[in-house]
This record gives sequence, structure tokens and C-alpha cells, in this order.
Amino acid sequence: MIYQVNQHKIRYGDIIDFDEDFAEDLKFDFIYSDPPWGVGNLKYWRTINKRNTGIISKEITFAVFLKIIIDFIKKRTKQETIIFLEYGQRWRKEIAEVFNNADYIINGIAESEYGNGNPYDIYIASKENNPLLDNWYYAVKNARKYKTLLAVTEPFKAIMRGKTICDPFCGKGYVARLALDYGMTFYGNEFNEKRLNSTIKILKNEDI
Repeated sequence: MIYQVNQHKIRYGDIIDFDEDFAEDLKFDFIYSDPPWGVGNLKYWRTINKRNTGIISKEITFAVFLKIIIDFIKKRTKQETIIFLEYGQRWRKEIAEVFNNADYIINGIAESEYGNGNPYDIYIASKENNPLLDNWYYAVKNARKYKTLLAVTEPFKAIMRGKTICDPFCGKGYVARLALDYGMTFYGNEFNEKRLNSTIKILKNEDI
């Protein structure tokens, strides 16, 4: 199911079936996402989704999940697309392989942490080196929550206005909020209904 709020689109469903609904040849200018970390996190969200919705998502291995991300990047990006990806530090090798297999260069990695102290990396990747990345690491080191997204994308703010941005795991809607703040068109996907509704409220300016 697809919800449309003004020019923005958000899909309720499993990322595995994304292309069944977003059948158009959409290629995004920017991607910013925080996918589930590792097999444990995949199982956790599968359990939460079943508890909240009664719907059982398709069970997949971590290797298959990473392949889905690679295929998504390959199909939905342009030559100039810039990708921001948040992921746990213990999977650095796997994430490096994802970008390499998708023909992307990791331009920079910043370290941050959640409120509970769990560390994670924020990758920025493109198909070519980008001069806008100077001092990018220092800009995001101490940011938290939504302020992290603002810090990460600040060097690109001028070129993001009027462009498209996609979060295939949009959760509570931080990237949707960024799209509104920057004057972008947002495309998203979320399987958890409660988190989906949070994103929709943000797009409707009901939860900013």
C-alpha cells in the first residue's frame, strides 16, 4: 500500500517487495537510511512487526538482506547519487562489501553513538570523490538523533533543495523531516505500522 502526502510517497510493506509497488523507473538523488543491524536486529523487528500487526515478514538470512540493499542501490541511484548509511561498527567489513559490490566509493565514515552508548558508523558514499566532504567527520561526531542528520547533510544543503531523497527503512521519519526542512521530495518504505504512522504525521506537519 502506498500513501501519498502532497508530492511525497511512503510505502507500507516489506523492502523485499519494494519494486512491486514502486514500479516506475525511479532513481533518487540522495539516499539516507538506518537499516536493521545484523541477523539479530532482523529477527527483532520481525517479532515486533508480528506483535504489532499480526503480519509475518519474510524470513531471510543476513547475506540475502545485504544483497537486497546492494540491488536497491544499483537500481535506484544515478551516477551523481549520494548515499548516507548508518550502521553498527561490528559490520564494517560487510558494509564495505555492500558499497564495493554496488560500485560505490566510501568517501568518509564518522563515528557516533546512541543515547544508550551503542556506537555506530555513518557512511557517506558516492560513485566519485566529492569535494563537499572536507571536515565532514568532525561535523557529526557529537550530534544525536535528528541533529545527526542535520550535521551529516549540512555541507550538501544547498544542492539538496528540490531534489529527491529516499529512506527504504524510514522508521520514525527523521529523513522525512529532513526532506521537509530542506525542501525535498521524500520517498520511503516501512513495514512497522506504528513507525509508518509516525512518518506520515511528520509529512502532514502533524508531528514536527
